[in-house]
Amino acid sequence: MATTIEEKLKLFTKIIYDKIEEEKQAELESLEQERAIKLEELRKSLDKSREEELKEFRKRTKIMAKDLLAEEKAQQKQKEIALYQDMIREVEEGIKQRIIDFVKTEEYKEILLNTAKSALKKLAQGAYTIYFKSNDFQVVKEPLAKYCKEIGLNVQLQETEVDIMGGFIIEDSNRKFRIDHTLESKFLDLKDYVGTKIHENFYRG
Repeated sequence: MATTIEEKLKLFTKIIYDKIEEEKQAELESLEQERAIKLEELRKSLDKSREEELKEFRKRTKIMAKDLLAEEKAQQKQKEIALYQDMIREVEEGIKQRIIDFVKTEEYKEILLNTAKSALKKLAQGAYTIYFKSNDFQVVKEPLAKYCKEIGLNVQLQETEVDIMGGFIIEDSNRKFRIDHTLESKFLDLKDYVGTKIHENFYRG
């Protein structure tokens, strides 16, 4: 049976149409596949970015926590130092006040005179000067001058120009020899000792 031109045209048109549809479908599938690949790449990129951001956040959080802890420790250390210094100051003031009170007593005057006599008795022959603070000088000048004559020692008694709290200083005429029996030096020695003991107990453990 012969095919008419119209039928041939219809067949040709169908073939063309089917070809176009096939190509369109293939193109759509390709585009869909490409879109899926890009979406997967985007998802991976976002996951990686999110992971990096989370990692960076954790890092910053760790640094902040470390800094806060260091700051807290520093503040605590400052508080401890302030408390330690307050304790030292209170003890020093207490010791100093006891010395101030003690030098006003008759017992101190007796001890001062006896200690000065004992120190002078041990000296070799020579010329010496013994220094006292003003109040003590008035107390010991007569009995001590008398004692120096008795033991035949050339000693000048003088008032010191510096605050020694109490006690005395002995120097030879050339100022090469010096004995420090001042309460100031005793106080400084005691202050160092007390400071060491407080430090040992304060920071123990």
